[in-house]
Amino acid sequence: MADDGTELRRDLRQRRNVLGISQRELAARVGYGRDYVSKIEAGERLPSEEAVRALDRELGAGGSLVELRGRTWLRRQAERAGVTDAGSGDAVNRREALALGGAAFATEISNRIARADPTPMTVRELAADVQALAADYPVTPYATLAPRVETGWRDVEMLLDSRLSPMVRRRLTLLAGQYAYYAGQIGFATGDDRAAGAYLSLAGQHAAEVDDVPLAGSVAAVDSMLSYFTGDYATAADIAGAARGRADPYIRPKLAACEARAAVRAGRTDDARAALLDMEASVWTGEPQPGPEMVDEEAVHAYAAIVAGYLGDGERAEDHARESLAMLARKPGRYVQAGGTYAALGRAYLRRRRPDPEQAASAACTALDVLGGQPSRTVRQQVNELRRELSSRWPDLPAVRDLGDQVAATEGVTSA
Repeated sequence: MADDGTELRRDLRQRRNVLGISQRELAARVGYGRDYVSKIEAGERLPSEEAVRALDRELGAGGSLVELRGRTWLRRQAERAGVTDAGSGDAVNRREALALGGAAFATEISNRIARADPTPMTVRELAADVQALAADYPVTPYATLAPRVETGWRDVEMLLDSRLSPMVRRRLTLLAGQYAYYAGQIGFATGDDRAAGAYLSLAGQHAAEVDDVPLAGSVAAVDSMLSYFTGDYATAADIAGAARGRADPYIRPKLAACEARAAVRAGRTDDARAALLDMEASVWTGEPQPGPEMVDEEAVHAYAAIVAGYLGDGERAEDHARESLAMLARKPGRYVQAGGTYAALGRAYLRRRRPDPEQAASAACTALDVLGGQPSRTVRQQVNELRRELSSRWPDLPAVRDLGDQVAATEGVTSA
């Protein structure tokens, strides 16, 4: 029996041809490049264990390709160990070949694990980039962040697609999950819910694999926001509430904020007030960490303004919104946060004992202005909500018409 890889190559090619599948199509089905399959069939490369299992499944080989690959690999390891007659001879020689080949195989695997680990510098650089994203995300345009996040994520996933020592694999798995989280956050922020869902699902899988509580809480926060901004307020509150009790201290106030905002829209005012109190009690005072934007004193005022506005307490909402804006004035670059707070201020003007539609329309226009053309679903949806209410109640007011014109002029901006 040929055991130099010839039979594996022949069987693979024959099965592919019988099914009428091109190398390119087969490669796409199993998640590899066309060159990879081409080199296997040409005898230039022995497929990895993961790859041959995928090929075996796709071609319906019933394990034969896996077995042929194993024989070829064992033969090569036996030859490295100095046994060149592994495929013939008496039973004693074959057992000797198997033993020596197996030992060489084990040694080779050990060496591969040691060689495969990326350098400590590479891992540190990736970890430093994820940490930097925590500070950069609130002040950097999404168009700038997206390629950086995707490149980092792809780099880590490529490193994971190899043999690694357990400690390095765990660390890289967490980094991959954190990059995937930021990719999902950007997808949500720019209105690409399909991408957001895919990346967040992956981030959640990585979080579960390494049992990382902060990453799991981060994913729950964005899942809650996805439900909130698609109008499913009860689900948004439930997601955040379920995650809040076991959350990491950094993530807890964000989850409380998400729950409070969603609960009040779902008509669960007692839950909203309780979550708001928890947010205020657990405010984060340290440095930003990988995950959602930290809920500091400014963010507490911003969320309090939103909740108070939906509770109908315009005066209190206005006070909180102005406190938030005063603090944001000392934090340049936070255009999304400022836009959201101006929208909350506009809502506050409509919930005062004496509503002021002109001021509300002006605040809504300012919310769009501070974005500077950058996309932001959260801000635009709040502004559109204000515009609809203003147009239904004061359609002839010049300030309301101006707001409508400004919204229409920015409809082409991808929103988040």
